[in-house]
Amino acid sequence: MAWRLAHALSTLRKQIDSAHPKRSKRSDGTVGDLAHSKRKSDHNPNRAGVVQAIDLTHDPQGGFDSYRFAELLRTQRDSRIKYVISNGKIFNSTQHPWQWRKYNGSNPHSAHVHVSVRDNPGAYDDTRNWTISKPMAMGIADIEAPPPEPTEAQDYYGRCWWEEVSDKGTEEESSESQPSPASRRPSKPE
Repeated sequence: MAWRLAHALSTLRKQIDSAHPKRSKRSDGTVGDLAHSKRKSDHNPNRAGVVQAIDLTHDPQGGFDSYRFAELLRTQRDSRIKYVISNGKIFNSTQHPWQWRKYNGSNPHSAHVHVSVRDNPGAYDDTRNWTISKPMAMGIADIEAPPPEPTEAQDYYGRCWWEEVSDKGTEEESSESQPSPASRRPSKPE
């Protein structure tokens, strides 16, 4: 199936890339891999072929602190946002609106921030610039250091290990009793 990224997220990515041209893009992502296609995820194209989610790499050394960026999105309350996951926390615009709560999914989203936009075309294809120009000096309380970048041994077929994790449900849903990502890494081919 042909797909495209929601225009609102294309605009967001262009703004981030322009503001932080040296940032790492190692954990950036748009359309989902095979694991995503087997479950409900905004990384899968919707009925119109539009991907409504983007991941942007956490790279404070390169100038883009995705944890602070996620907090900025929360405080800005952009009407296009459906939900954001960052560093083991999630907020959305409808359920407990704009409030951080613990995220219990198998991928804590500490190597990148996940931004999903609302389901209607008026929101996901809104090309207005995002209000992200103010300094990202704010942050989530008790920010933990991100895990190190995956090593060569953890990089499977050009994808990071987290792309191989096939948790059940939507990204927004969580599960208390899932095995750790390390226990589900695929075997490397012999």
